[in-house]
Amino acid sequence: MSNQILLRTLARTQGQKYGRALSQQCRFRLLSAQQNGFGNKHGVPMIKLQSLQGHIAGPLCIGRSRHYSSIPSQPPLSDEASPTKTEDLQPNVTLFSQLDAINPELKRSIQKMSKRDEMSEVQSAVLSRLPNEKDVFVRAKTGTDKTLTFLVAALETALSGKSTEDIDTMAGTSILVVSPTRELAIQIADQARILSKPYRLGVHCLVGGADKHLQIYGLIKDERCDIVVGTPGRLSDMLSSVYRLKRACGNLKVLVLDEMDQLLNMGPEAEQQLQRILQQIPRQRQTMLYSATLSNRQLGRGTCRFALSHQFDIIDTIRKNNTNPLVNVKQSAYVAPYDQQLHLLERLLTEQKGVNPGKVVVFVPANTHVAIYAQLFKYLAPRRIAYEVHSQLSQSDRTKVYNRFSKSRDGILVSTDLSAYGVHYPNVSLVIQIGVPDSKERYIQRLGQTNGESVLVLAPFEDRFVTNEIADLPVEIMDPPGLQDGQSAVVSYATHYASKSANDEAMDKLFAGYVNYYTRQKPTIRRSRREIIRAAEEFLEALEIKGVPELSSRFQQQLPVKDTVQGPSTKRRNQGPPTRRQGTTTESLRRGDGRIAAKKSSPVAEQQKKSRTSSNDQATGDDQMATTT
Repeated sequence: MSNQILLRTLARTQGQKYGRALSQQCRFRLLSAQQNGFGNKHGVPMIKLQSLQGHIAGPLCIGRSRHYSSIPSQPPLSDEASPTKTEDLQPNVTLFSQLDAINPELKRSIQKMSKRDEMSEVQSAVLSRLPNEKDVFVRAKTGTDKTLTFLVAALETALSGKSTEDIDTMAGTSILVVSPTRELAIQIADQARILSKPYRLGVHCLVGGADKHLQIYGLIKDERCDIVVGTPGRLSDMLSSVYRLKRACGNLKVLVLDEMDQLLNMGPEAEQQLQRILQQIPRQRQTMLYSATLSNRQLGRGTCRFALSHQFDIIDTIRKNNTNPLVNVKQSAYVAPYDQQLHLLERLLTEQKGVNPGKVVVFVPANTHVAIYAQLFKYLAPRRIAYEVHSQLSQSDRTKVYNRFSKSRDGILVSTDLSAYGVHYPNVSLVIQIGVPDSKERYIQRLGQTNGESVLVLAPFEDRFVTNEIADLPVEIMDPPGLQDGQSAVVSYATHYASKSANDEAMDKLFAGYVNYYTRQKPTIRRSRREIIRAAEEFLEALEIKGVPELSSRFQQQLPVKDTVQGPSTKRRNQGPPTRRQGTTTESLRRGDGRIAAKKSSPVAEQQKKSRTSSNDQATGDDQMATTT
């Protein structure tokens, strides 16, 4: 009997000790997860307690939300398997007027903004399924007006079942839209104001580059804050520091992540900002993800995993056998040396069919290329106004350029990929892509700016992009046109004044920007460092820039490790080629020599050098004396 009592006591003691140890492990892992947002010490955005699976019967759930789970209840999604696919369903509703689930006031706003009754494919696929309270991932082609689609769907979800009196007294923020760029966020906010005007909702646009204090003042001054549109950095900052905004988002009904593929490609910092946004908004909500290139496999990883619930719909309007993303766009490509590309561009802007009348959007590789090409187009196409926009411009300047170019009839916009996704410019008849895009997806996104024609202009060392990356697209390879009388003088005039308008520092940045961009594109173009440096020199020679710039040590620190060379930087003047010093020269970059600094001479060698110098000076003095005599 005593043995049985002793055994029970020992078992109870061991059980208590085991329970305390287990609770400490749970507490430790939960605290580590809270300190890292939704991530662990390795930066993986998932709370994992898999080591406790052997001790706990059944899955362990943390929190009250269906959006977040401690242990993955299903394997990562593959391209073949997804929760609920609706891509093969063909809705019969093709007109806005046929949508019975949409409020009549909202219908009138849609017709006022879109000025048509026929819906695009993605609009028909999404809006015909309203009302829909489930999370949804929508994959649609570029240029199909996804913005109108998710705004209408979000408004219907947020205002569903509410009377006019309920809407008038509604408090807090109902819809939050996250955009990768400021321009796209501003455009979404403008469309949201038009659509929500019958309901008298308050729309706020929170983006970086604008005065944060003015944005806070707007939140305090306005009585309504129903729809908030912003970029990840500013939203994350203001949700953490502005109590009024965080309190307003406590009533959030719909979260929209637009251009999700671009949000994920913005780097780890942007992804951490997205995770902080998700941490500070209610978990009980509807989430909408919109993208043109995001795959099903990516949905089961990282931020996408926590943004969506486990049960969500996939609406895919891009067919697997659809190799042409924009069937209405005529696509062609020219492969020409840099000294012939300016003649080709002048010909495209003046003689290309379908260009006149209409606007032209020109995509260039880097920020440093924007200014020089804008200057060139002022002389190559003097009857057109050339605008330039890139990420280094202030937000107010970028907004001015956007408004002016949108209102122009035949302007030319020189831009980086800042204008590739989301932002729409009306009446663009031609898109010119100078230089290789960083991916096939980026090439497709650039096409979304026009329904007319697209021309890709590449140098010979970039030709593998056409044969490898976009070989399955209907791109017609064209021969460069021959040089006509008078064209050589126009191009020489343009290059002369364009190069004179930029100082030495600008030319150095142009060369460094070229090398930096194409160094990152080595897996795509499959060229060596030597070939990239030689192509950069040919690029400058085509612009009649004499001499080759030196790469600064600061720029080299930003290059990949294997492309970094040591040595001081020197400046280059336009009068001639630079003096080759023991430093960071383009020749050393071609060789890949990472140790080009001169070695210190030994004391014996220094003494011998001094004796030789004194002997030479003595001999020179004797010769001068003899000559004088």
